[in-house]
Parts: sequence; C-alpha cells; structure tokens
Amino acid sequence: MWVESKDEVKRYLLHVRWGKKSFSIEMSATATLWELKQDLLKRTNVLPDRQKLLGLTLRPNLLADTLTLQEVCNKTEQNLVLMGTSEEQLCQFYSYPPVPEIVDDMQQGESHGTEVVDIEKCLETLERNIKQLQIRLIHQLRPQKKLLVLDLDNTLMHNSYSTDIQDAIRPGVHELLTAVYPFYDICIWSQTSWRWLEAKITEMGLLLCPRYAIAFVLDRLAMTCVTVRKKRELKKHSVKPLQVVWRKFPDHFSPCNSIHVDDLSRNFVLNPENGLKVSPYSNKDPNDRELFLLANYLVLIAQKEADFSKVNHKKWKRYERKHRRDLENLFQTFS
Repeated sequence: MWVESKDEVKRYLLHVRWGKKSFSIEMSATATLWELKQDLLKRTNVLPDRQKLLGLTLRPNLLADTLTLQEVCNKTEQNLVLMGTSEEQLCQFYSYPPVPEIVDDMQQGESHGTEVVDIEKCLETLERNIKQLQIRLIHQLRPQKKLLVLDLDNTLMHNSYSTDIQDAIRPGVHELLTAVYPFYDICIWSQTSWRWLEAKITEMGLLLCPRYAIAFVLDRLAMTCVTVRKKRELKKHSVKPLQVVWRKFPDHFSPCNSIHVDDLSRNFVLNPENGLKVSPYSNKDPNDRELFLLANYLVLIAQKEADFSKVNHKKWKRYERKHRRDLENLFQTFS
C-alpha cells in the first residue's frame, strides 16, 4: 500500500493469476486497460483481443480499452484473474486437423455448409476442459488398438423407456461390441450426467459382458461448447471433441486410429474427419440392422485402412457392401 501525497500520482498494484501462474504488475492509476493488456501480452503471449480480465468493477464485456485503472479498480491493491489462450497453445491445437468448415448432414438427404466461429474462444474452453478432466479407466488400454467412441442415446438405445431398459436397447449392441473388441478399445460418450450414464450402461449389461470390455466412459463434463454459423444464423451447442482423448492418451490414440459414431453429426464438428453418423434409433424397430452393418464396417477399416481420417465415413454403408466378402476371412482369423 502507498501513502499518496498531493504531488504524487496514485499507483495500483495488480496481482494477476493466469492458470497456474501468478505475477504482480505495478501501474499508474491513469494507465489504460490497453496499456495493461500490452503488459500482459509480454508476460503471457495472450493477444489483447483474447484476454478476459476478472476481478474489476465492470463485467468483462463492458470493459473498454480506453478505461483507466482508477475507473475499474476499487482498491489500490487488486487481485485479478486473466483468462486467455497463449499463441503457443493455439499452435498446439492447430496441429490437429483444421476445422474451418464442415458439412452438416443431420437431415438425411440434405447438406448445408456449417462454419465454426470464434474458434479461439472455443479452443480456450477446450484447453481448460482438458486440463481439468480426469479420465478414469475401467479397463486398461491395450497396445496397438484403435479407438471407438460410441454415443449412447439414440445410437445404442432408445432415449425414452418406461420401466425396463432392456426394451430400449437397439438390436445388435452386444454383437457390435463383441465383433469390434479384438480391434478397438471402446469408449461410451454420452451427453447425460455421470449418474445417469453409469446407471444406463450398468442396466444395459455393458460393464459385465465376458465377450468385451469398456475401456472408459465420458459424460457431458468432457464436452465443449461451440458457436457455428448455419444458413447465416449463429447457433450454440455442445460437441464431443476427440482432442480430449488424444491429449490424455497420446501414446495410444490419434486422428489416424480413432472413429466416433453418433446419431448427431454436430457432435463431431471439431473432428469431422473421424466422425461417422448412424441413423437414430427412435422407433424401437426390432428389425433395425444398423449396428450389424456398422460392426462389419468397423472391422473392415480396422484391417484395411492405415489412417481413419482419410476415409470417407459418410459412405460407410457403400464401403461395407463393397468389402463384405472379405469379412469371412477376417472373422476366421480372429475367432
């Protein structure tokens, strides 16, 4: 603290916390937020337009760069929190497949261009989630296995059921998991909360089947929110970025050996090259064959394709029909 004389200009001592780092900055009361941001840029390499300061008297969205410290600080010694992604971290994220534009095929038979906007903010959130997330393995990862991420609701089961969850299970669930297990470590990723996710997969019998094992499960806490522009409108929704798994298990999984199966293509907007959209199971059709065909396809590409991100998964049924004759030899090899 300082004692101010008539001839002295008041000064502020700012204690800044950025992630796990902390530092202090001393500046004049007449210094602007722009000057503060320039100082923060030198210390963190977070560009000014990506800096969000918490702890001032105004909300971050109301903070103009022309405001002075004496206008936004109520004490001469102030604690602040800086949120923002450094240039080094952004470069690390951009080493994954680019996400400037994807094709949203949520409506069968239609294709509309969808552009991810505010990608820096999205990646900041993703980086924060990755650091905070802890993935608990149910079964240990196996060497040289691919990664299969499966959605739950409307992919493996009907989303609504009255009393018995067995009535909601999609035909072919256990057959699918049994067929792919020799080739893939399996993850179930649901948008629901952990409590409901655990209850559902337990009642479905996915955790105790002797023919396969679930490596780990992820719930909505592992998801990231994005903003997309579709038909000139901005829409905000959560997605399931495989970058979470790639960063947590870099010695096992990458874009080359990972595939994400979901009934909503928007869920793999940050890694569209690794997404496969299946038809939603919403009518409890006992003659539904989607998962049986999917099992064939996943086994085929596991044996035939060196890089999953180079395969056109939108045409997966055509691929399955073309190579179906090869399946008999493959299953004999691993039987």
